[in-house]
Amino acid sequence: MKLIGLVIVMLSAGCNLIPIDNLPCPCVFGWTCSASTHRCVPGGDGSDAGLPGDAALADAPPLSCSQLGFPPGVLPTSGTEPVALADVDGDGDADVVMANYGFDTVTVKAGNGDATFATGIDYPTGRAPYSVTVADVNGDGKLDLVAPNNIGSMVSVLTGNGHGGFAGKVDYPVEWDADSSAVKDLNGDGQPDLVVAHALGVSVLLGQRGGTFAAKVNYPAGSGPVSVAAADVNGDCKPDVMVINYSSSTVSVLIGNGDGTFRAKVDYPTGLTPYSIVVADVNDDGKPDLVVSNLNDSAVNVLLGNGDGTFRTKLDFPVGPWTLALAVVDVNGDHKLDVMVVNQDANTLSVLLGNGDGTFRAKVDYATDEKPLSIAAIDVTGDHRPDLVVSNGITISVLVGNGDGTFQTRVDRPIGSKTALR
Repeated sequence: MKLIGLVIVMLSAGCNLIPIDNLPCPCVFGWTCSASTHRCVPGGDGSDAGLPGDAALADAPPLSCSQLGFPPGVLPTSGTEPVALADVDGDGDADVVMANYGFDTVTVKAGNGDATFATGIDYPTGRAPYSVTVADVNGDGKLDLVAPNNIGSMVSVLTGNGHGGFAGKVDYPVEWDADSSAVKDLNGDGQPDLVVAHALGVSVLLGQRGGTFAAKVNYPAGSGPVSVAAADVNGDCKPDVMVINYSSSTVSVLIGNGDGTFRAKVDYPTGLTPYSIVVADVNDDGKPDLVVSNLNDSAVNVLLGNGDGTFRTKLDFPVGPWTLALAVVDVNGDHKLDVMVVNQDANTLSVLLGNGDGTFRAKVDYATDEKPLSIAAIDVTGDHRPDLVVSNGITISVLVGNGDGTFQTRVDRPIGSKTALR
């Protein structure tokens, strides 16, 4: 089961950020592994290649800097998810990482390469981990785990050894009701930093050499922050922060100063009780847009970006009830980004094919197992077509893709029973 997923890259002339290429293999969808250097490059010699003609890279100029992007081995999905799919052991197959809210652990299950998973290994976290983010937080090229804890005002960091094992947790104080995290170099020093959403807004923890983090600095957001993303949305190559506010039904945009500090928030209305966010260029104008899922109005919102850090009034696209996680990927090979969401109350996922101008066709629903939680795109058949993988708490539903944006009937795989529905 090979990792594929759309790497969304925004290019901007004159910037001097660390490029997303030249990272260790294996590589995600749209990147290839150089046989000579074993590093990920756009194009390259074709080994470990994903689908040809990736949407975001097909006509892109040479990389100068990347404002948006996902490191090799990590799938591009929304941040408030208790289950993540990533290649944490470096064998090219998708592994499962689960935040176990009721057990104060994360479980790592190695992928067998055939849409099944090995017996899990549990690693202690703080109290009630609400989600898990997979990223390289200490710059050693190996994927680590970040688990915000809903109880106890801590975020737990577990560093990986590159072979699927993780060191004991290190807890960093944030604020109570921590829900979501993002990893990004916010001050341009080459060290990954943490952003954590919690009841009072967001905490920024700047990374230090050796993989540790400085004391938190808090920034207000709206009411009920639940999900966070970090990306450059105004084209200055300084990462900005976007926060989904569950109670006030807004998204807060905090423009970065490039030194790890942020300007005061600007709020934009979303649908009712938003839950997850993905930053992507859905209208192919080179400007980042926001895609938001909502729990209570059965719609996905798209806020098209103006390129200066401001966003237009939301566009609504109907989906199912109680929409949790979302993914933004080209699933039909037309070089236009599509949107997939999971609808927990309907036990379905919705696929909305993109028109390339920021609008989407009417949803097509596919059945999942009970209570779907998260969604990602991986190739489980080896045919270089994106398939959909949905975590349902105790199972994973695999829907094999036909390459044209349609999917076959799901097959459910057990993954365990620890991931409590929250």
